[in-house]
Amino acid sequence: AKQQRYRDDLLFFQNLRRAVINIHALEVDYGQYEPQIQKLIDTHVVSDEIVQLTEQVNIFDRERFEEEVARIEGTASRAHAIAARTDRTLTERMGEDPAFYRRFSEMIRETLMLYREERISETELLKSMTSIRDQVVNRPADTLPPAVRDRPTATAIYGLLREGFGNDRADEEALGMDAETAGAWSVRAEEVMLSNLVQDGCVVVDWANRSEIVNQLRFALDDWIWQMNDELSAKLTFDQADELIGKVVQLAKARY
Repeated sequence: AKQQRYRDDLLFFQNLRRAVINIHALEVDYGQYEPQIQKLIDTHVVSDEIVQLTEQVNIFDRERFEEEVARIEGTASRAHAIAARTDRTLTERMGEDPAFYRRFSEMIRETLMLYREERISETELLKSMTSIRDQVVNRPADTLPPAVRDRPTATAIYGLLREGFGNDRADEEALGMDAETAGAWSVRAEEVMLSNLVQDGCVVVDWANRSEIVNQLRFALDDWIWQMNDELSAKLTFDQADELIGKVVQLAKARY
């Protein structure tokens, strides 16, 4: 009886571990314990119901991701799994396009808060998280000006220009320029990056840790931003210009 109880407990905790990892997108390295665990299973457990724990599926792999989510029991659990894995992707890619990914990260937090406050149902939570994930994966190009479409780096810079400064999330006229103008200046900023970071068709090795290259890029972006400022109806302050240059440099480090 005692041996059977140990077997049951082992199966229970295996399944619990798998459920928690799936829902919360956790990856824990138990490599050093796997031989001992496998020996215990081989010696004491006989079952056809053990499910092999799989790798966390990338949210951009739509078919496999949906299959993995479908295996999770419970509407709320599926919603939390989508939220956790989407938010993890947003965190990992934040530096590549901060304005875009930060917006969806905030949406996830706000939606989860609504659920915790019981202002939306489990079904609404699942619908919202699925929609957020779909928007992250399938970014609609028609919301962008033509100049930056198919140019991911320029698109990310465009997002920074539209985002505004500090806690004041600026609207359509954030910097006093329309979308087309912001798109054009974003392309120019990307060209500044390329001209300073790429030599003979290759990115300068370890440029982000070389102060002379970083400073060279900042000086070039300083010229870019003040040329742009001449066309703005709402002029940038020195602090705002320095903040924007810093964001663009950080973006360059994430992308190059």
